[in-house]
Amino acid sequence: MFKKILIANRGEIAVRIISSARKMGIQTVAIYAADDAGSLHVQMADEACLLPGTQLRETYLNQDLIIGLALQYRVEAIHPGYGFLSENACFAAKVEEAGLVFVGATPEQIDLMGEKTKAIGFVQSLDIPVIPGKHGTEEELLHDPELSSFPLLVKAAAGGGGKGMQVVERAADLPAAMQKARRQAEKYFGDGTLFLEKYMAEARHIEVQVMGDGTGDAVHLF
Repeated sequence: MFKKILIANRGEIAVRIISSARKMGIQTVAIYAADDAGSLHVQMADEACLLPGTQLRETYLNQDLIIGLALQYRVEAIHPGYGFLSENACFAAKVEEAGLVFVGATPEQIDLMGEKTKAIGFVQSLDIPVIPGKHGTEEELLHDPELSSFPLLVKAAAGGGGKGMQVVERAADLPAAMQKARRQAEKYFGDGTLFLEKYMAEARHIEVQVMGDGTGDAVHLF
């Protein structure tokens, strides 16, 4: 059991983590930018540290600063919550290299989940069916003779949260949709790689939460 953790997040996310940690007898260190000085998570935590700077890259996305604070405050683990650095494989690896525990997926798992074409390939290797689609360069996708069944969904390989996605109803609209999706992907993820999938207009998705203890044991939460 951890005795003390640093929460690399803010607001409601941090409040939820602090509440759970308190019930478990775990001390918490909050971090905050100047604009968040009066936030509830700052008041609730056992300790709180101001992050200098005004831009996200200087505060909540400043990996080295956050890890340095974790070592300074002698915590055993960093809990990233969700958003921000929670799905950053580089950050997870740095946390581990510093001798701390990253409360979340391993760097390898984050890397696999973050690149959609890799994730799809992994799922296919387990003989699990996936939505029909095509991977390749933009030029290859635009001139693929098999791409005659519309509507299609243009997706960013590194995407998430709906960013870098465009629905295409007819072939004539595909070039412009791919250009727009690529621009969004480069803006939000720094990676303009795209792929195409059959658009499922009436689809619904089900998420299953999985929790593991880092030693090979895991449970799903229905």
